[in-house]
Amino acid sequence: MAQLFGKTFAPKDMGSKAFADTIKEEVASYVAASGIPVNGDPLTWMKSNDCKYPHLAMLGLEKFKMLGKHFVAVTLQVTIRYKLNFHDCTHGDIWSCLSGDCGTGTYTLYVVKQESSGDWCQREGIMTRRVSSNAPFELWLNSGDWISNINNIISWRAVTRVELRNRSDISKANTSPQTTILPAVRVPSNCQRDFSLLMFDPDGDEVKCRYGNSALLECNPCTPPSVLSLSSSSCTLSFSPTSSSNEGSYVVQLVMEDFPRQTITLTQTSGTQTTITTNNAISKIPIQFALKEMFDHQCHRD
Repeated sequence: MAQLFGKTFAPKDMGSKAFADTIKEEVASYVAASGIPVNGDPLTWMKSNDCKYPHLAMLGLEKFKMLGKHFVAVTLQVTIRYKLNFHDCTHGDIWSCLSGDCGTGTYTLYVVKQESSGDWCQREGIMTRRVSSNAPFELWLNSGDWISNINNIISWRAVTRVELRNRSDISKANTSPQTTILPAVRVPSNCQRDFSLLMFDPDGDEVKCRYGNSALLECNPCTPPSVLSLSSSSCTLSFSPTSSSNEGSYVVQLVMEDFPRQTITLTQTSGTQTTITTNNAISKIPIQFALKEMFDHQCHRD
């Protein structure tokens, strides 16, 4: 018993009963009782049972003092900024959790621009989420309908991956790449056009673009426009002159990702580590817009 309880519980004058016998009886009483529930709080239990099990409660509290730093509750706050596009500025949508622990969120949605013809309205959202750890999670939009289009995309679907684990190269959490684009991009059907998407990564990562993948639930369906080709490394879309039969509206559903420029380690608050190479995307954001193709008699570059 002396080896278990140490000097903190050195034998005292217990009268006719030996200290070791007192401890044995206390342990036996604890074992016979129901004890701490599986989902119970050990500290709360110790405080409420310190009269019934005084030595066990004191021992438990001593152990918690030594290990206290490993039991600190962690709550993180992450802010996500995004833009949504609608026909009407009164419309809105809410991100929901797709995978991982997404925590709880609050949302604010502002009007950025109303197109003069009333064709579209762009709104900017600010979402604040509180999560219990820095584990990655995914959010998605999975409602609403697209405008009528040639590649037959009916419903909205977009996914973003949020990476909060600590990066070994910058000693802090990752920041996703940033971009913006108009809700509707117009292109002459008889003119060659290249569109280099705006892209910036605060962490200095390499940024690449790709079409959405239905297997990853990034769109539904993910059919890309037949009139476009994509350069992934430069995030450039190329449009070549086409026939009048292809004129109309297309839905473009892209995903922008950031890749480290060297192999790094991502560390979770639990201590779990994951190695990320230059071939592994760290996070991702969706880029979706309408491409409107129409004939231009003059066909000139703006």
